[in-house]
Amino acid sequence: MRLSILWQDLSRTSFDWRSKIPENAQECSKQMQAVFEALGSTWQTIAKTYVNQGRFELNRISIPFHEYEQMVDNLNLPFKTREKAQLDYHQIENSLIKMQKGDGYSGKDNQKFQNFTQKAKFAKKASDTMTNIGLAEANFFRVNRYNDFKSMMLEYVDSQISFYENIANSFRKIRPLIEQINVQQDLDK
Repeated sequence: MRLSILWQDLSRTSFDWRSKIPENAQECSKQMQAVFEALGSTWQTIAKTYVNQGRFELNRISIPFHEYEQMVDNLNLPFKTREKAQLDYHQIENSLIKMQKGDGYSGKDNQKFQNFTQKAKFAKKASDTMTNIGLAEANFFRVNRYNDFKSMMLEYVDSQISFYENIANSFRKIRPLIEQINVQQDLDK
């Protein structure tokens, strides 16, 4: 937004163009790239962890992580590297310096500025989208996955109780036989 205002101001009277350039554009693009890389690697790690568990109950939990992994892979972040972001930023800055000196600007400079502006808009939209997805999924896990986990744990606890009750019942059934053996041994003495 600030860059488009700057571009409109270039056709007007002289001004201090350096005050109009966002100072944190490079830092912002670098931080966004780091966030997306961290999200991608985190989701990939979690997905692999759940998929490799081998427990059928966890398969339904691993499905969303596959979706996240694909989403991150398919997301084309415009500022792919810090160097690329700096190059884009410096090209715009050089065009503005040239214009400030009165050398005029070319259609190519205008195109560079428009490309940079489009990348900034896309980066903002992508970060907003990912933020909303993250919040929606956190809420989904808070509600649905909690219930899934609770039901899985109840099934597990029920199966453990049943297992130990079966052991106890089996020994109860053979208890009379053991007593008969003891009685028979007493009689044989």
